Amino acid sequence: MREGLFASFMDTLVRRPSPDDFRAVLQSGPLGAVITAVLSATFALIYGGLSDAPGIYGWAGATVLLSLFIYLRGRRASLRHVEYVSRSGAIRIVAYALVLATPWSALALMVLGRADPPEQMIALMICAGMSAGGAFALHRALLAALCYIGLVLASVVVAFLLRGHEEMWPVAVYALLYGVSLAAFSFLAARIGKDQEVSNLELSQLVDDLHAAHEEISLMAFVDPVTDLPNRSVFGRQVRELISEDGSGFAVLLLDLDGFKNVNDGIGYHAGDELLQIVSQRLRETVRLGDEVARLWADEFALVLKETDPQSILDRANEIINAVSEPTMIDGRAIYPNASVGGALFPRDGESENELIRRATIALHRAKETGRGRSLLYADAMSARIAEVDRL
Repeated sequence: MREGLFASFMDTLVRRPSPDDFRAVLQSGPLGAVITAVLSATFALIYGGLSDAPGIYGWAGATVLLSLFIYLRGRRASLRHVEYVSRSGAIRIVAYALVLATPWSALALMVLGRADPPEQMIALMICAGMSAGGAFALHRALLAALCYIGLVLASVVVAFLLRGHEEMWPVAVYALLYGVSLAAFSFLAARIGKDQEVSNLELSQLVDDLHAAHEEISLMAFVDPVTDLPNRSVFGRQVRELISEDGSGFAVLLLDLDGFKNVNDGIGYHAGDELLQIVSQRLRETVRLGDEVARLWADEFALVLKETDPQSILDRANEIINAVSEPTMIDGRAIYPNASVGGALFPRDGESENELIRRATIALHRAKETGRGRSLLYADAMSARIAEVDRL
């Protein structure tokens, strides 16, 4: 237990302050400078009324000037954005703590070692209070806090011992115990701060992981993982939105790769995925601004064209077939993809998403039946033919 506590103390002692610790110490500087200036001036006025003390007035004047310097530097430094605390930065914090402690160390040596009891009591109370204040202000940088407390209280002990009176020993022992208590407070506060910092980092990492997981789930829900195209659900929503918003009409096209199964069976599924990626890229490059393209399933893609003229739609469909059918190389083998397209027009062939996709599917099947590598738009005769086949 004691070894663990000592190890924790040493770890906290040598730990370099974090940017948050650094900012907290700097932000406490201006307030500490104001308190130092007020207390030093007040003590000089009180002590000057009790005895002849020109040295105290000089000390107070120097302390006020030092406080002004610390206040101005602290205000400027607290405005800086700190992302990393270097070793020299950590050393500067310790030096800053020693500068803050110097006036009270000097006060202890000047007053406690040679003044009368009333002045000693006032100086002792001020030194004890400033030690506690320094421990609180600097607790996020444990080494700096210990240097501050140690310099002030060591000066108190030395001043009493130099006085040479045996009755001063209890006071010196009390000052040492007081310093140990403040050091313990600083250590515990610093360790709590460290644990909180670790918890904040872990919480921040957890939040980042949750955001990443949310984005991944969103991609899985709306984006086809092979082609990075919108999936069926997104395409359906796009069609529904166009139906509710677009009064000028549009066309829904379904594109199916002819002979895709032969690629999967003959070369492998990895080759099939690569072919799907090549086709999806060609579709992206072929569609125009305002058109939509998605992968529905397997080797079937869907497009929305902002066209209403049937012949223009067929011309566009043939352009898409030609682009998709360009030869490509996969695993060192020449692949000659081909595609068939079936289409349906809104509102001529349907006024709902399901109706448009169903009739575009009928047209696609008819295109594949009549030779493949061609495009057809839905016609009522196609449904009549299907009904006749079903009846037979």
